[in-house]
Amino acid sequence: MNYLVAPILYKGSCFNDIVSGLLYSAKNLGVEFTSMPFVYGELNRFGLENPNEYIKHSLEKIDFLRRNLKNGDKLLMVDFFFPGMDLLEFFLQRKNIKVFKVALVHGGTFVSGDLYGTFNWLYNFESGWLDIFDLLICPSKFFVKNLPRKYMGKVKIYPWGLNMDINKVTNEKSIDVVFPHRFAYDKGVFDLFKIIKRMPHVNFVLTGLSNNVIIDLPRDLKVVFLALKKMANVKILPMESESQHRKTLKSSKIVLSTARQEGFGYSVFKSIQCGAIPVLPNRCCYPEFFPKKYLYNSLEDAIFLIDKFIKRFPLDYYDIDNKKFNFDKIIKHFK
Repeated sequence: MNYLVAPILYKGSCFNDIVSGLLYSAKNLGVEFTSMPFVYGELNRFGLENPNEYIKHSLEKIDFLRRNLKNGDKLLMVDFFFPGMDLLEFFLQRKNIKVFKVALVHGGTFVSGDLYGTFNWLYNFESGWLDIFDLLICPSKFFVKNLPRKYMGKVKIYPWGLNMDINKVTNEKSIDVVFPHRFAYDKGVFDLFKIIKRMPHVNFVLTGLSNNVIIDLPRDLKVVFLALKKMANVKILPMESESQHRKTLKSSKIVLSTARQEGFGYSVFKSIQCGAIPVLPNRCCYPEFFPKKYLYNSLEDAIFLIDKFIKRFPLDYYDIDNKKFNFDKIIKHFK
């Protein structure tokens, strides 16, 4: 039997798209998964998860798997970051239950610029999880080059799948540039601030910044956020519903990233699907996926590209190859 285990699906998280994409591919390929009920939530603090909910849900996942896994089963962890995987492995080995364990790798302390990269104690735990999983699936070489070499034999590189139900719009554009990332260090918001200050003639929209998250921002990020909030050419949007978020993206000419750490860039791809032209740093995973014409090496380059693409829109639009970006290769491991 195949088991799919997802993290908490927070509003605005790319995991919502990943889980639905995996299940869509599984249905098309005739693969069945058993899952514990998905948990949905909203972030109430700065960071990627609510700590109390995270601990509770992790324990529930361990117990669900303990009660259900049988010899010969296959397990797909939608997120490699799963404290407690070592405890589950201890149980499986003591019970002599052999399970083929697959994890999707979205980040880790071994990745430069990762949100938890300063958690030095976490590296040893992640090394243990790397030992436990039989197959590690990464969306790009950007992650793989940072993994310890002894785990290379476990790695497959499959770019994540995209939403098949999004249609691009290249007219009726009211937004020049959209920034769809979290307002966080690893998303390079200080570079974003510098670009916006130098482009008062361009309107920028920042998405997904609910008041409860903003209140808990570290001091230096809060200073930048408050400065942006005062700018006449900046509009800051709260967390939107999926349908409203797509409308925002479809109203945008350019999608800008200043990310320091990005293994795939779901928000960038979704923006492109909605009809935006990418302007992306020549680092992270982006050089693997996009032609050089969309990549910048300096803030001056980024400013030049934004002005150029706005004036020429939509002549420089980038069409995505849907045959390359899907979840079928992952799902075929469970046939």
